[in-house]
Amino acid sequence: AEMYTLSCDACDQLRAEPLQRAAEMGDAAVTAAGELAGACVDLSGSYSDAERERLRGQIAAVHQLRLAAESVVEFCDAARAQLREGLLFSDAAYREMRELQGMTGSLVRDAIQSFCEGDAGVALDMAARGAAVEREIERLTEEHERRLISGACPVRNSAVFLDMLDSLRRLTAHITRVTATI
Repeated sequence: AEMYTLSCDACDQLRAEPLQRAAEMGDAAVTAAGELAGACVDLSGSYSDAERERLRGQIAAVHQLRLAAESVVEFCDAARAQLREGLLFSDAAYREMRELQGMTGSLVRDAIQSFCEGDAGVALDMAARGAAVEREIERLTEEHERRLISGACPVRNSAVFLDMLDSLRRLTAHITRVTATI
């Protein structure tokens, strides 16, 4: 959750150093998740069938967290491309991205908290909220396409904006799946 918040703040402020730090945190999370899943698999041989079944769900959650971290790294990469190439989004695009980041950030924080607390009741709410984020991404994609067609958005900006939306779509999908494993 911290790396996602850092990446969003850095993107809003158009600052390369925090984006780099967030990407490095994401890479470290990807590595740690892979190592954790491997260690769990190694240990599973000494577990009972019931314990192995429970562990399977936890490994699935760790895998989804790893994929979510990869999505944050991809978001950072797109934001760094925006900075590197000096691309500026329209005020509307910035506002839309900030609102979407807020929705996604709230989802990430709540999903991680519910997973850590083992709160299975939150899973249905997370699925509904994830679907709402997905609908918002679709709406923003349509708004963006209208700006592109009207000439209000240059093509190169479009590619970066769509990359950012796609990263947030994947992040939402993976983080929502984390709660489904509770």
